[in-house]
Amino acid sequence: MAQALLDTVPPGTLVTGRLAAWLYGVLEPGTRDQMPLDVATRLGNGPHVRRSGVRASRRRLDEDDVVTCHGLLVTSPLRTCFDLIRSSGLVEGVAVADAFLHAGFFTQLQLVKYVGAHPGWRNVRRARQVALLAHPDAESPGETALRLVLVLAGLPEPCVNAPLFDERGRYLGRPDLLYLDPVFGIEYDGAYHDDEDVRRIDVLREQRFRDAGIPLLRYTAEDLQRRQHVIVDVVRSALRGDPTLLEEAAWPLARRVCFARSTLDAARETAARHQGRGQGAVDVASVRS
Repeated sequence: MAQALLDTVPPGTLVTGRLAAWLYGVLEPGTRDQMPLDVATRLGNGPHVRRSGVRASRRRLDEDDVVTCHGLLVTSPLRTCFDLIRSSGLVEGVAVADAFLHAGFFTQLQLVKYVGAHPGWRNVRRARQVALLAHPDAESPGETALRLVLVLAGLPEPCVNAPLFDERGRYLGRPDLLYLDPVFGIEYDGAYHDDEDVRRIDVLREQRFRDAGIPLLRYTAEDLQRRQHVIVDVVRSALRGDPTLLEEAAWPLARRVCFARSTLDAARETAARHQGRGQGAVDVASVRS
């Protein structure tokens, strides 16, 4: 596809938006929408492009905002992310930022600083909120949406994909989300979990958690769409140690489970950053599993 783009992108322009993110290997085009061919020229210093199938714009671009990728001029990863999170809803924007952070293109601090260096830009307030909510350990948009349902409801920030080991040092797995007091995991079951082989792996991993005394709560895309209040109520009750929701006998054993100290420190730092955020329902309509 990169070679086809070389023949398609108008001369004197650079690739932007979701197409740029695709070139970086961060986003997929999706099955419902054809990925738009977004291109841009420097504001006041480039040709005005009019071509069928091309969405052209003129933008303020610093030298660091333009790089070469697969032989094409492309907005840098930071600039691409910044543009996308300003033009997306909150949940989709955080999913985009999570994907860039997880790929290692930049750190959360670099994203926060970049957003802060562009005061007054369109939708920059949303970009600031997205940058603070982003997490480099998130691995899927659905997982991000589930985390935001909890955090935006005022619940504590969970650990994300933290590796768990039993008291003998044996690796148990990585629940999507993890709370520490009391200890329990939360899983987002996307469409790929319907695969028979994936389901078999899920069952074995869940059994390891249960053998170690770690209960798991599981939610699907339908839960995120229709039952956010139920998710919040259940997790809130679980955090209070409600034995009717999680096996009461699991708590003493689960407290002996080990995890990396760096994971706990990172979780505490993230929770401190997010204190004082407003509450509200999460719009997950645009987030694919």
